[in-house]
Order: sequence, then C-alpha cells, then structure tokens
Amino acid sequence: MENTQNIRQLAKQRLQEIHAQLYVLSEEAKQINAFLSLRDQEDGLTAVPEIPTDTPE
Repeated sequence: MENTQNIRQLAKQRLQEIHAQLYVLSEEAKQINAFLSLRDQEDGLTAVPEIPTDTPE
C-alpha cells in the first residue's frame, strides 16, 4: 500500500514538472513568434501566423 502511495506521489510530482516545462516552452514560443513577426514586418513580408499557446489545465 505504501509503495502505491509513493508511486502516485511521484507521478503527481512528475506531472507538475511537465506542466511547468510546457509553460516555459509556451512562453519561449511566444517570444520567438514575436521576433519572427517583427523581422517579417521589417522585411515587408506578412506576419507569421500566431501559434496557439493554450496549455491544458
């Protein structure tokens, strides 16, 4: 029984870590998209389509 609880706790902890990583990657994607859009505007090209950044809760 204690083993099962430990495994569940580790799984929950790992899931929290993955959610945090997804958030960081989402923020990086926003920054990269903004940079590319700015570059395209400077070059007179059309903006890069916005990347969806909604993360599941």
